Formats: sequence, structure tokens, C-alpha cells
Amino acid sequence: MTPRRTVLLRHTLPDGTWHFDWMIDRDGEGPLVTFRVQDRLDFEEISAFAAQRIGDHRRVYLDFEGEVSGGRGRVERVAAGVVDRLSEGAEIEVEVRFDGVTRRWRGRCAGGDRWDFEAL
Repeated sequence: MTPRRTVLLRHTLPDGTWHFDWMIDRDGEGPLVTFRVQDRLDFEEISAFAAQRIGDHRRVYLDFEGEVSGGRGRVERVAAGVVDRLSEGAEIEVEVRFDGVTRRWRGRCAGGDRWDFEAL
């Protein structure tokens, strides 16, 4: 079985602003659960963060770097890892490994597309 993957992309918009897109492979086949975040989630000191749930992304983004179609800016991979566990429902619990360091978070919807995550 191929390990499920996660990736953190720095998305620089045409106006020069940027954010990170965090993508999580849910099943090894379908689209990726995707959040917009401001924090480097691969850094160990991150214990809580806010996220914006955006539309699921295509799997190509697990490996893609470069210009995004439609003049939507550019993405650069800053971290990649393995998804050990993902549970989706009213809450999201995810366990991922970035560079061998395991991180576990629980996310709760804070209204609309905003989610708040905390370390477990």
C-alpha cells in the first residue's frame, strides 16, 4: 500500500502576498483535503493554528511546483510528509509526519470556512 501524503505549499499571489496551502491525502486516490494557513505546520513549536477550508485540490499538487493556471500566482513546496491517520466529520483529526516528526492535530469548525486546530 502506498503511503498517503501531505504537502505544504507556499502560494504567492500575483500581488506579492502569500499564504500556505496545506493538502492532505484522504484515501490515496481522490481529491485532497485543503486548508489555507499562515503557519509552517512542519515546525515543532506550532501547537495551535487557524485555517481556512478551501475547495479540495487535485492530486497533482502533491508534486507540483510553479505557476498556477489562470494567473493565480505560483506555488513552491516547503514541506512534504506522510499521513498516518485522518478522521473527517464534525471535527478533523489528523496525524502526519514531517521529516520524521509526528504531529497530531484536532480541527473544529469555528463558523463558515474557518477552522481552529490544536495539538493533541
